[in-house]
Amino acid sequence: DEISVTVTGPLLPQQPTNLMDIGTRAMSTTIQWTVPIIAYTPETYVVNYGTSMSSLDMMSDPVESGSDFEAVNQVFSVALTGLVDTTTYFYQVVATNGQGSTSSGIQSFTTT
Repeated sequence: DEISVTVTGPLLPQQPTNLMDIGTRAMSTTIQWTVPIIAYTPETYVVNYGTSMSSLDMMSDPVESGSDFEAVNQVFSVALTGLVDTTTYFYQVVATNGQGSTSSGIQSFTTT
């Protein structure tokens, strides 16, 4: 009997999903997202955001993943502060590991 083993190298990060803004106020919000699986550790996540969909020129503090390859659907979040009230912001979560980066779709929220 033969045994076949397939070995794959490290992968790009999975695309962040289920993006949402929670607790939006006049000058702050929290962005939350789900990572289906950790493709290759360590992974770092940042939220790029701005007042124009074509210019996400601000960046959140980085959020680090754990090293548990068996964890699925991990939820991460980061606070965005110093925002301007009654302003629409666009944002995108970028996941990065040693193999490169993967970005979520662009979402928006409006401060109160």
